[in-house]
Amino acid sequence: MIQNTVSGKIYVGSAKVLNRRLVQHRSALRGGYHQNTHLQYAWVKYGEQSFVFKALLICTPEQMRQYEQRVIDGLRPEYNQSLSAFSGIPFGGTCTDEHKAKVSQASKRFWEVPESRERNTKAIQAAMTPEECAARSERTKALWANPEYRAKAVAARKGNAYCAGYKCTPAQVENRKRAARISNMKRNYGEDWKQEYIRRYPEFAGDVNA
Repeated sequence: MIQNTVSGKIYVGSAKVLNRRLVQHRSALRGGYHQNTHLQYAWVKYGEQSFVFKALLICTPEQMRQYEQRVIDGLRPEYNQSLSAFSGIPFGGTCTDEHKAKVSQASKRFWEVPESRERNTKAIQAAMTPEECAARSERTKALWANPEYRAKAVAARKGNAYCAGYKCTPAQVENRKRAARISNMKRNYGEDWKQEYIRRYPEFAGDVNA
């Protein structure tokens, strides 16, 4: 539940991964692009300090929608755009290919705009606690330490990076990846970054002298 402590109005939702969903809500509200316009207007009007986030019930994923509906029926949340817990994609359901394509195109257009990208990134970071940031960092490190994941991620990004709204050349993509690798090593290992860099990326050992 998201509750406005000034007006008393509430929003009720459900999620299989609660912390992640709360981060998404905060990010969107802070960034000014939450899909629930009523809740977004109230957030802007009353300020973030006037809202509290509460977990009302923990249950199995299979029971999630049923319990959500019971809470909606009992509390009649003013900020909900629908009073049905089943109005969206049902639990276990999937989007159509057409819907996925529309969402993908909208997301790409959003991230191609530098101002939108910067605003969204800051909102996501601001919505996470230091503990959540640390946990996310560890998950990312674990993923990129997997050679198979790394190969797929790099292949997917080639030619798809953007700089000031324009597509980068393959050479620019490689330069940005090299800069990111070096930056991460320096941030995480300080003065010992060169040794760790050579150990982790032996194929790019020459970078340490660049």
